[in-house]
Amino acid sequence: MRMGRKYISFILIFFLSFLGGSLCYHFGLRFLPDSDQVNALFEAQDMVQGNILLKGWVNSPDNFWLIDLLGMVVLLKVIPDPVTVLHVLPALWWGGIVAVACSLARGGMHSQSWLCLLPVMAFIAVVPLYEQAALAFITYTPYHIGTMFVALLGVMAAGRVMEGTGGKGAQCCLFLLASIIFISDPFAVCCFVMPACLVSLWRVWTGSNPAGGVRCFVLLVLAGVVAMAIKTGIRMEGGFHSHHAPARFQPLPELEGSKNL
Repeated sequence: MRMGRKYISFILIFFLSFLGGSLCYHFGLRFLPDSDQVNALFEAQDMVQGNILLKGWVNSPDNFWLIDLLGMVVLLKVIPDPVTVLHVLPALWWGGIVAVACSLARGGMHSQSWLCLLPVMAFIAVVPLYEQAALAFITYTPYHIGTMFVALLGVMAAGRVMEGTGGKGAQCCLFLLASIIFISDPFAVCCFVMPACLVSLWRVWTGSNPAGGVRCFVLLVLAGVVAMAIKTGIRMEGGFHSHHAPARFQPLPELEGSKNL
């Protein structure tokens, strides 16, 4: 009976993941690539030709190097049409997000009921059916969708590290995923790494499995240090640079034609 419920949950997770990814791909065909997507595609094509460190390229802090760009590189090896790659990649990311969200909703493999998957189906898997604003976001890449997939995997790994149930494998996964995030997209530093650090410190403070909290915190800090060293090495080797683009608002009196307002 228990094995039957396990297989039911697995089949539902696979179905919802396939449904979410398929809907993302189908509705994403309505959107034409924008300049950000084309720029990322050119970078990926340069990586395919051997410029792995993207020498000569200047990016924003969210360079997506080890997430979307690497994903495009893999797809370009098997899909000859670059425009198709721009539609397939976000669909794969979204399908992955649905699958990981389902697993988190079940509480790992220990939950007995598949009913907890229903909220995931209602609010994540079928988003493209009813929310057009979200549709525009999830069907583009690189727009943090792949980052959220990596972050959710990190949440799973961090949970196992804190509980002490994942062993060395979970610790290696957490370190690797956090390193990818630190290198590629600071967005997930705010939505995953910092909350995970706070939860780890809270575990230590409250005495709720403090050893797991210390382990998780140390791994996240170490990942940040290693990522900084890697990015420094990339710059020293002449690879891509990540620059901040500070916003500056033009005062109203300096705007052309403002005197006529």
